[in-house]
Amino acid sequence: MKRQIPTNSSPPPAGFDPEPLLHDWISTVTTFYHYYHLLARFVQCLPDAADPTSQMRLGQCTIKQIDTLLDRMQGELETLLEDMNQTQPAERNYQRLETHTKILSTLNQQAKELLVLTACWPC
Repeated sequence: MKRQIPTNSSPPPAGFDPEPLLHDWISTVTTFYHYYHLLARFVQCLPDAADPTSQMRLGQCTIKQIDTLLDRMQGELETLLEDMNQTQPAERNYQRLETHTKILSTLNQQAKELLVLTACWPC
């Protein structure tokens, strides 16, 4: 069964060019995807005895720090999907997309920092 994606029939607000926002979002999501998978793969490579709540140090951070960030990243992605599936006026959708892009950018920076602290940069 093909999934129906809600569409918003209202055009962008007058004088608003959504293209830069969409380009920024695409770039941010691409980086987000890359960092998420690097961190997840890194955690998966740890010995089975490594507990995600462990204070075991990996370089200059702990497994718990990485696991916590992965949970936050996954949660933000779920929130983005929920928010964007709601039918709203176009202006509101662009505002929400911009807000989520900023949050994803912050998470990207935190992921990059953890990768550096684990001495896993560049992976």
